Formats: sequence, C-alpha cells, structure tokens
Amino acid sequence: MPIIRSNRRSQRQKHKRKNLFLRRNWFDEGKKRGEMKMEQIIENIAELLKRDVNFRNDDRLLIFEYWRVFDRKNLHIKAIKALDDFVERITPDRSVTSPASIIRVRQKLQSEGYFLPTDPEVSVKRFKQKIKVRRWLG
Repeated sequence: MPIIRSNRRSQRQKHKRKNLFLRRNWFDEGKKRGEMKMEQIIENIAELLKRDVNFRNDDRLLIFEYWRVFDRKNLHIKAIKALDDFVERITPDRSVTSPASIIRVRQKLQSEGYFLPTDPEVSVKRFKQKIKVRRWLG
C-alpha cells in the first residue's frame, strides 16, 4: 500500500508543478502585453510632444489630444474646460487610456531630458512641486 500512496503523491506533485508552470506563463504573457501597451503609449506621447510644443506645457491639452487621436474619442474643444468631470464619467469604462498613465509618461520623458517644457513658468512651477514632494517624502 505505501508504494501506491507515494505514487499518487508524486502524480499530485507533478500536477501541481504543471499548474504552477501554466500560471507563471500566463502571468508572464500578461506582463508582456502590458509592457507592449506601455511602450505604445510612450511612442504615442513622444509623437504628440514632438508635433506641438503646447502639449509639453499643459497636461490637459495632452490628455485631450491623446484621447482624440489615439483612443479615437470624438471630443469637442468645449469638453476641455470640464475635463475633470469628463474624466470621472469616461474612465470607469476603460475605453480610454488613463490620464495618470499619460501624465506619468510625459513626466518620465521630460525627466530624461526629452521634450522639455517651452514655458519657463511651467518649468519653475514643476521644479518647486518636485522639491515639495521630495521634502514631504523625506
């Protein structure tokens, strides 16, 4: 009898290992898809920042244009005045790229020295905000 039990245990262990392997592969595939999407967002934002310097200075304009061009949302210029309300209404359905993702990518590109803001006031304001956050974090 003990031989049969050990055989069953080894079969269970093999099955568990196989399931673990499948789960890991599934996670890796999802991670790759997410990375591919982020790379596409980076390329899209770089294209917008290259195309018009106003997008370098104003996140609202950048978000609005990104949604209009790449997420193919039919937006009118009146919506930009009430963008905060608009974001709350449209984001839950996941049909547009998150505004936070767009802003983070813009920040990352600019921190690496690409597509810097053209308005000196914006640069100073963002620098002061950066110092304030660093102090707060410690």
